Amino acid sequence: MEPHTVGYTQLQQGSRRWKTLRLEHLGDIPVLHLTRPQGECWISLQGAQVLGATLGGRPLVWANPAAEYQAGQAIRSGIPICWPWFGDLNRNPDIIRQQYPEAGPAHGFARTLPFALTDVVETSQATELEFSLRHRAGNVSLLVAVQVRFGSVLEVTVSTYNGGQAEFALTTALHTYLPVADIRRAQVSGLGGRRALDTCRGWTEGHLEDPLRIDRETDWICTHAPEHVTLVDPAGANAIRVGIRADLEGQPIPHSLVVWNPWEDKARRLSQFRDEDYRHMLCLEAALAADNSAILTPGQQLNLTTTLENLVYT
Repeated sequence: MEPHTVGYTQLQQGSRRWKTLRLEHLGDIPVLHLTRPQGECWISLQGAQVLGATLGGRPLVWANPAAEYQAGQAIRSGIPICWPWFGDLNRNPDIIRQQYPEAGPAHGFARTLPFALTDVVETSQATELEFSLRHRAGNVSLLVAVQVRFGSVLEVTVSTYNGGQAEFALTTALHTYLPVADIRRAQVSGLGGRRALDTCRGWTEGHLEDPLRIDRETDWICTHAPEHVTLVDPAGANAIRVGIRADLEGQPIPHSLVVWNPWEDKARRLSQFRDEDYRHMLCLEAALAADNSAILTPGQQLNLTTTLENLVYT
């Protein structure tokens, strides 16, 4: 059964139908603007992507000032959804690469496609939105659902349901950009001693320090990550707790955490990115990547969730 879709006319009437939701546009892209007493959140219908968020008057998700909003083009801001593969397709396990006879874009194709808004629930505690995308190819039939819950915390879940007749393998990530005032002073706690792949240095294996500090181009994939890490930003007097969980049919499975910052040289080469903005962001990405790829048999559902909350900075 196809999920019910909230129509465009209903969205245009949002301020009359819902207390916390209204439809806006950024360039070509329709955007849902959530306003609650706790803060604000912007979500693109393209890619079901959180574009930015604030809580308690403090930034929670980095809204890239250089982002471009063109239909069919990936948006470098907020929480892009990497699906049905993470990173370079050629760096994914063979079982995933064999599903795609032709090369595909980095991080898959979901983030460039329009999702349908299928549910809106408002309570005194939070506003919950659900989006969906159907993907069919041959005997593959997948339903991708994205749930965004915004209240005292921001929670984003990407769910994949295999409604086809064959197994399906994937990697996926919630490519979360977090704000910092000065990356040179920021640090991540909770990763001490964890095994990780350093993709900037030949995919060599190493172990992460605690706290982890960023002083060069960084692209670590921590393949068996903890359930929580904390980004501490002394220059901005801010701290953000990042929660991660993954499950297959309700049973917890190992998950990854990606730590990424382009640093100076790569920042100059990136599209939709100002030269100096590497100083003001750090990606801490809930993921199923590298060793943690997933295989869904027909009828199975996979869920990947990240939770973000501002902590009291001390």
